[in-house]
Amino acid sequence: MNLFKKHNVILLIQPFDIRTESLLKRDIVIDDLTFPEGTPVELRYGFTFYRLSYLYDLAQAENKELALGLSFQLRNATISFASADGSLFRINENVGPVPIFKFRGRYSFNNGMWFGTEIDGFYASGKYITGSENDFVGAILDASARIGFELTDYLDSFLNVRYIGGGARGTEEDDPGPGNGFTDNWLHTMSISLGFYIR
Repeated sequence: MNLFKKHNVILLIQPFDIRTESLLKRDIVIDDLTFPEGTPVELRYGFTFYRLSYLYDLAQAENKELALGLSFQLRNATISFASADGSLFRINENVGPVPIFKFRGRYSFNNGMWFGTEIDGFYASGKYITGSENDFVGAILDASARIGFELTDYLDSFLNVRYIGGGARGTEEDDPGPGNGFTDNWLHTMSISLGFYIR
């Protein structure tokens, strides 16, 4: 949503819920619970997030955008391991806020073609920066690059390449268990999409 041309407010709702099944080829231990070799397991990785962003456009020309701002993200993380018969089960759930830096740029050519990019990212390390009692590392990067064409006065088409990645490593002292509160979890995904939007 554009406010007074230079100001932009963006709301993003990003569902992210991966579920799969596997047959274990070796013993694995999740929060002090052993899943033996040969166990059929159901796995879930959920990281749905809601992001509210503000951008200010520094560019002076009409065919350019050079915007900087901040995002506030609320993420809902769920990681679970369950044996197919339900006898073995572990789940970690956490809802938390994430402050993020944001950048967006765009350049339009005279022939109707344009190139754009949008990047949200944050990296934090150390117990003082992250607010943890122990050393903790956390990061997120949501970056996309796209090329588009003005089809009409109000309709554009575009091809977009997007990367979403991030994770955390450290120990949460207040974790109620089971387990010792340690996590080392990183995710890397990429997508290619073709889309349209109305100006």
